[in-house]
Formats: sequence, C-alpha cells, structure tokens
Amino acid sequence: YRLQKRADFWGMREFYSTVRVINAELKERASRGLGAALEPQLLMKTVQRNYGGQPESEVDTVIEEFFDRIGMDQEQAQRYTIPELISQNLQEPAARHLMLLTKNNAALRLLFEGGLLDHSKAEVMFGSTFPNDLSDIFVAMNLQRVKSIMQKPISLVMVHCDSMYESLYDLLNQHYMELGGTLYVRIAHGSKAKQCPIHPEFR
Repeated sequence: YRLQKRADFWGMREFYSTVRVINAELKERASRGLGAALEPQLLMKTVQRNYGGQPESEVDTVIEEFFDRIGMDQEQAQRYTIPELISQNLQEPAARHLMLLTKNNAALRLLFEGGLLDHSKAEVMFGSTFPNDLSDIFVAMNLQRVKSIMQKPISLVMVHCDSMYESLYDLLNQHYMELGGTLYVRIAHGSKAKQCPIHPEFR
C-alpha cells in the first residue's frame, strides 16, 4: 500500500472486496460438496479483479505480494486477460461495479466490438465538461435517466459523467437496502435524497 506510485489508488476497499469474493467462492464450493480450500487460480482471479487499473508492473507487484504472503506459487495459476476479467464481472450481479480507465473512449470499442456487451441490453450515457452542461438542471435530467435505466436488467455505461458521480455515490458503491423483496438505493442531488428502486441484475 505504501509503495504505490499513485497514492491511495488502492486501499482497504480493494482488500476487503478480495477477502469477500474469496469467502463467497469458498462457501459456494462447500455447498456443492467440494473442498473449501483456497487454490492458486482463485487467488489470481480475485487479485486481478480487484487490483487493476495501474501499469502491469505495479499489478505484478501486488500479485507477487499476495502469493508470497499466502505461500503459493503464482506459476501454478494462469493469468486472465482484460476481456476475460470484464466478462466475469458483467456476468456476476453481486460483483463490484466496473470502472474502465482507457484513452480516447477505447473502453466502448472493447465492450461492444469485443462482444462483452450487447447494444440491446445496454445503454451508454455521455457526460460533458461544458459549463452549461454542468448546471443543476442538466445533472437532474441525467439523474432521472439513470433512475429509469437502473430499474431494468441491463448495463449502463457512463462516459465522462464526473458531475454525477457524487449523486450516485451509494449506487456506485452498491449501498443497497431491501424492502418487501425490492432493492432500493439512495440517489442524492443537492440537499435532497431519495430511495429509488433498482433491478437486481442492473450493472
């Protein structure tokens, strides 16, 4: 953690998520009567899924640290490609929402031309940095669109929507509550906040 070139890029959230995913995988294996033991491939998957977004050399350092601490040989596990990791994430409703860091909107081409997302089951929302597009009215209109989309079992791809992320804090961090069999999440705008329904398969 202290050796990161970009301070606080990774933190306790990534560590807790890694532990949570491993625990869930082991419980699922036990429910199928399989041995609930941590294997190199599972460790590789969870570390790669939670510690991405940095140059490969830094990710290599994290992988090496986890395997050394646990006493496993990372050569016993095969590394996943970026498309494989994205596909795994999108197929797991309980997985963390995904942030893709690319240049020139390359993520859109990767997602749609690579077959990871289908246009019929996904919506794309483009934000803006123009001053007139950062008004409360513009943000409120986009938040209404998000509220409508998240009630469907589809994926929402948000591009340059920085002005909305604060309002969507609970959504992006999956701070959901369940009431009467329906999931709700708090959407805030200014001094107002409202619990809004969300589909379990929304990504």
